[in-house]
Amino acid sequence: MFGAQQAGLSDTHRVITDDPRGTGRSPATSMGYTYAQHGDDLAALIEALDLRDVIVVAWSYGSTTAYAYLCAPGHDRVGGLAILDESPKPMRDAEIGWGEGSAAELSAYLGMLLAGHAEFMSGYAPTMISRETTPEEMDGILASSQSTEPQVAWALFADGALADWREEARAISRARPYWNVVSEGHKDAASAWLSENAPAGRLSASPSHMMFWEFPDRFNQDLREFAAGGRNGS
Repeated sequence: MFGAQQAGLSDTHRVITDDPRGTGRSPATSMGYTYAQHGDDLAALIEALDLRDVIVVAWSYGSTTAYAYLCAPGHDRVGGLAILDESPKPMRDAEIGWGEGSAAELSAYLGMLLAGHAEFMSGYAPTMISRETTPEEMDGILASSQSTEPQVAWALFADGALADWREEARAISRARPYWNVVSEGHKDAASAWLSENAPAGRLSASPSHMMFWEFPDRFNQDLREFAAGGRNGS
């Protein structure tokens, strides 16, 4: 999914993409399908590669891996955190209006996902992009999603739906450069929460959930600026 970042940023940066356990090309394991475990796995990867000043870029529910990483030993290796279109608390309630849905809505999504992973993604994937896709593009997106086994996808969706990383979001915004890129539909709610809870961070809006894939040149330029340490860039 991040091929355009690998191709577009590797001339000036070391770009590392990982498939968390049970997803992509990483093998399935007998257990460990929680974002807390994914955060520990990310910490282990960063330590094993002896990376420093890492700019962690996390998309959608992958943000929960990034926030969980901030709770793991060794998270001082992070130089900045970029969250792509996800609230630190995906379940909306009276305290936070920025999220993926109410408890009832997320429960309904879980039921749909349990009934059929491929069918769920066939309906959801087109909503992630603001333009019409070619059949080949959509086939590629769906094939990528189906590399995760259905039971793994369901377990991670359920775990993510119950996540609450608001304290971690507040803490990282005080300690490191923190950038949220949100789709237009989330802009107002995200701005309201971030302005009150993480005012030192940076917020950008994009037409789509998959902005890094749909608008790679613009996104890559913005990410270069963020990696250079500019909190106040456009």
